[in-house]
Amino acid sequence: MEANSHRKYFSKPLISESLQLLPLALDYPESSAFQEILRKKLPQNSDVTRERYARYIANRYSVNGKMNLYLARFIKIFGIGTSSKEVLFFEMLKAEPVLMSVLADFFSPNKGQICANDQMDGFLSKIVPGKKIKEVRGAIYQVLISFNKLARKKPGEYLVKVSTPGLPEMLYILHRLFTEVGMHRADQFISSKDVAALLWNESQLKELLYMAWHKGYLAKVTEIDRFFHFSTKYTLDQLLSVLEDEMKDFRKSVR
Repeated sequence: MEANSHRKYFSKPLISESLQLLPLALDYPESSAFQEILRKKLPQNSDVTRERYARYIANRYSVNGKMNLYLARFIKIFGIGTSSKEVLFFEMLKAEPVLMSVLADFFSPNKGQICANDQMDGFLSKIVPGKKIKEVRGAIYQVLISFNKLARKKPGEYLVKVSTPGLPEMLYILHRLFTEVGMHRADQFISSKDVAALLWNESQLKELLYMAWHKGYLAKVTEIDRFFHFSTKYTLDQLLSVLEDEMKDFRKSVR
């Protein structure tokens, strides 16, 4: 499932609302029905605002009228925490071409460095209409600070942070990108534009792949000569079933 957005700008990330309400898509898988239930559930006072925000969320996380049930299911399993936020960020990147371009082509090459407003505006001027630059920059800063990808150092300057994902979000994203069960080249994952845009520490991903194998989530991880491969054993739907069962067992054990 890939987003069909063709927008040339980015606004209204609606992160908190998305995390809270996307699991409802499991009961309302058609985007039109989901949009209608969102209109009723969103906390904003204005009917017009609720209707507009419901449309933004439903359109962002759907393709051809079908909601992204993988995302909805993951959030339902893991709740509103770090793992779900990282997966939501990934799906937002896939849905919003401008956001993907800024993260992969501007922020990723500057990981660990300070970036200023004028640098970002210069990049944005190549991909969004001039009158939209300030609005888009503000929305992107809001997203990246919310997802702990940027730290404000002083007015107009931000540190681009680097993170290491947890195993659940890494597994979700891996299986979203490699949908066929079987052997795949690890470098096509580690060096992908998607991973670059997530601002992950790529040097830690090899260890995470081995961890996934040792815990039984992957069929195999191999390094022969210069070739590093991993083999999946589940579809994403099957993986989510495994993770869901594990979470149920964990919750029972701590009661």
